[in-house]
Amino acid sequence: MALHVRSIAMIGLPILLALLFAASQTMGGSGSLEDALFDEPAPPALELLQRSAKVNRIAKGADDVAHGPHHHKAKGPKTVSAQAASGVSGNGVGNLPIFITGIITDLMIILVCLCMFTYFSGKYPIIYQDNHLKGFAPSEVPAGTFGWCKASWNVTLDEVWNSAGLDHAMLLEFLNLSLNTFKWIALPMFFIMGPMNCAFGGNAAGLDHESWFSMGNVQFHVWLYWPISFAIVYVAWCVCSMCHVGVKKFLPMRFEWLRAVEKVQANTIMMTGIPTEFQSDQKCKEFWDTMLPGGRVVSVNLVKDTSDGNVKGLHAQKVAATYQGKLAEDAWAKDDKDPDKRPKIKTSFFGAQEDAIDAYKKQVDELVPQITEAKNNVYKKAQDVAGVNLSAGFVTFKDRSDAEVALSLELAADSNLWVLDYPPLPQDIIWEDLTQDPNAEAGRALLGYALTAGLVIVYMPLVVFICNVAELINMGPLQPIWSSEAPSLGLTIMVDFLPTILMLIFTHCFSLYNKTAAQYKLSVWYWWMNVLYVVCVTALGTNFLSFAETLAKDPLSLFSLLADTMPECTHYYMNYIGMQYYVHAMVLTRYVPLIKFTKASRSHEEQEAKDMAEPEDQDYYGIGSRTARWSTLFCIGIVYGTLSPPVSLLTFGLFAWLRLIYGYLWPWAETKKSDMGGIFFMRALHNSYLSLHIYMVLMIGVFCQRAPSWGPVLVIAIGWASVFHSQKKFNEFKWERLPYPVLAEGGKVTHRIQELKGNYVQPELND
Repeated sequence: MALHVRSIAMIGLPILLALLFAASQTMGGSGSLEDALFDEPAPPALELLQRSAKVNRIAKGADDVAHGPHHHKAKGPKTVSAQAASGVSGNGVGNLPIFITGIITDLMIILVCLCMFTYFSGKYPIIYQDNHLKGFAPSEVPAGTFGWCKASWNVTLDEVWNSAGLDHAMLLEFLNLSLNTFKWIALPMFFIMGPMNCAFGGNAAGLDHESWFSMGNVQFHVWLYWPISFAIVYVAWCVCSMCHVGVKKFLPMRFEWLRAVEKVQANTIMMTGIPTEFQSDQKCKEFWDTMLPGGRVVSVNLVKDTSDGNVKGLHAQKVAATYQGKLAEDAWAKDDKDPDKRPKIKTSFFGAQEDAIDAYKKQVDELVPQITEAKNNVYKKAQDVAGVNLSAGFVTFKDRSDAEVALSLELAADSNLWVLDYPPLPQDIIWEDLTQDPNAEAGRALLGYALTAGLVIVYMPLVVFICNVAELINMGPLQPIWSSEAPSLGLTIMVDFLPTILMLIFTHCFSLYNKTAAQYKLSVWYWWMNVLYVVCVTALGTNFLSFAETLAKDPLSLFSLLADTMPECTHYYMNYIGMQYYVHAMVLTRYVPLIKFTKASRSHEEQEAKDMAEPEDQDYYGIGSRTARWSTLFCIGIVYGTLSPPVSLLTFGLFAWLRLIYGYLWPWAETKKSDMGGIFFMRALHNSYLSLHIYMVLMIGVFCQRAPSWGPVLVIAIGWASVFHSQKKFNEFKWERLPYPVLAEGGKVTHRIQELKGNYVQPELND
């Protein structure tokens, strides 16, 4: 439901504002938006043809530019149809009015979203300030329309950690680092390199006004490529510095988080791949007593096959009956427990109606002895090796130091045996994954990889289809607004469907063991899909297999392939970044939880309706998806920011906007999620290095074609070498586990920790 509501809102809101704008224009007697902004005729249909790197972008009547001595024609697949079909419009004359139209439209949508947020946050504070109402938000939101902005901008990292967990605190820190990095990149690029491109580039863009500040305005083989090459090295230095500053700030926070883990979780390790001869609680305990003698082991709980005796099924029936009984009692409570209004149900199709509360209580009472008997049978069979005992489980030690020592042991030559790791929170464990048959698990994993590969292959035709539909729509007088939004909107909607599709594959095909691990896997795969189909879509072409075949035959063709395609699409990415402003303004309104809440509140108490409306759709709004998308925005700003300094400036503003929105949502509005101690922050920094590599490949390809000599190319190559060196040092930081010296010396824990609910025994066997 959330996915459909989100897609409808993203399409409907721009169209609605376009209609309102058109109505106002008609009533005022003014012409098209182009005529209002520029005294020139409306531009023709956007030119979507891919231009070869042999010819510089030229305006009407401009002369051809001479070929460069370093030009290399890409041997890859033709990407003309890819750029056109995917809706990624090429640079050209007449794009500036469309860009300004898009900016005005985006600002109007943002204004509407802010008005909605102001109104609904006052009417439904439980949706927008629930953490404050429950007492663990950093502070009270100052009064006034923009009080939330002040609260958000002034919130500290420690306060977000206490309110939303270290994962969200560090992801907010990634926004802080990105904002600061683009401050040092975007401002010099826009206010120094941009005017230099305009004044000394040779006016290669001609009448293409939107490209005057970009490298598209720079003729081939002029001296200006020398300062640009040093600017590229400067960009790489800024990003590398950001990553190292970030990890150094993160390490002490990560170690404190690890020290703060509750004793039950801290003293326990998760085991998978337990050899058959140790597959019983007693045998596994004897093994660990041998490894760590002296009575260091408190307990061992192997995962058991609870389908034997139908323990799992009976337990599920009891849980369902208990839940339905609670709903019946709540419904009766809303009627002031009037004896004449007790809820009724039919226990069979032809049966008479019965009292719902009594019927569910009776069902629970009947299930209890059946469950007890079935559990006893399972525990009796579990005394034997293997059988109902499976190859996964948990071992708990007396001290945290024993668990850390156990994690450092190499227990088998086979990497699939005795796989040890920190345990997830009990409430996050996916027990179904731990009970899978290892052979079937391998087959499902193979299927998962095949489905993911198939998605990569067929996704481009889907993008082509949706964008072709957008191009076929003619909005008449509203066409300028539609032209500014439709291509970016089509690609954005398709990208938004990706997390849901990927999560379906992950949850049904891979053994993830805990819910947050699925988010991390999503952050990895979703990032790479975004790189392919958002950042590098023009180089990819309409056929992924053809693209892969080209690189397999000639890997070096990647340089020229990126250089031939990506520089001609900077206008599109200006529109794309601009559209992200209103996309996140819509997130601020929390319209999906709000719709769920208002619907549920008709038949439930306010707090119960709020609980039913939360959390947000974790496929799209989860921390894994957000990590991937924000890393993609960072990548776009880096990769296209030198080609077009306005892209860099827009990205700088976007990260300030993101910092403002999520600095409020996480501490005050959204429910607290499970915490994995900042691993998504490290993933985002890793993605930043990958973005730099894409940037360097692109720039070397561009300079091989355009630079006056090999000198600027050599400068960039030296900068790229420094990126590899910086990444090597970055990877040497050890943050996953708590170093033993840090554990031994202890330290004060000053932040709230994730509440642990339950223990490391299967729910159906848990007393």
